[in-house]
Amino acid sequence: MKSYESYLPAFLQPYREIQVIAAAENKVVSSLWETFAEVSQNQWIQTATQEGLQRWETMMGLLPGTFTLEERRERVLANWNAATSYTEKMFREWVDRIFDHHPYQLEINGERYEVHLTCHYQFYGKAEMVREAGRRILPANLELWIQYEYNVQASLKDWTHGQLSQKTHEAIRKEDQTVWQLTQQTMI
Repeated sequence: MKSYESYLPAFLQPYREIQVIAAAENKVVSSLWETFAEVSQNQWIQTATQEGLQRWETMMGLLPGTFTLEERRERVLANWNAATSYTEKMFREWVDRIFDHHPYQLEINGERYEVHLTCHYQFYGKAEMVREAGRRILPANLELWIQYEYNVQASLKDWTHGQLSQKTHEAIRKEDQTVWQLTQQTMI
C-alpha cells in the first residue's frame, strides 16, 4: 500500500502540516486496508478466519463446539454442500469426502429404512458432521445410526506395561489401533 503522501503533489509534501495529516491518514487507510483484506478472506469458507467461520456457523444455525479451526471449516463446508436431493451414490461420495480416506463403514438398508455409519472413536468429529448434515440430506423416513468403535484389550497385547503406563485409560481406549471393538451405539 502506498502512503497517503505519495498521492499528493510534490510541492505539498515538504510541509510539516501535510506530513502530520498524512501520518494520521496513513493509520486510517492502513486500518481500512486490513479490514478489507479480512472481509475478502472471510467471504470464502476455505480461507475464513475464526470470526468468519463464526459468521458462517451463525448463518447456518450450527451450534458452537470444541472444534479446531479446520474441523469448524470442514463442518461448515459439509453443511454448505448438504442438499436435500441426494441419491445414495451422491450421499456415499459426500461421506467419502468428509472422512477423506479414513476408515469407516456405511451401510444403507432400504428395506428397514436405516443408514448405519460405523467409525473409530477418534473420528467422532467427522461422524458428528455426517449426523448434523445427514438429517437434512437423508429422507425423513430413514433412521441414521452412528456407531463408534473403541480399542479392546486384545488390540493391546503387543504393548508393554511401561508403554501403556504412559497413556491414560481414555487415550488407550480411543486411539487408533489395528483391532477395534464396538462398545457404543447412538441413534439420532
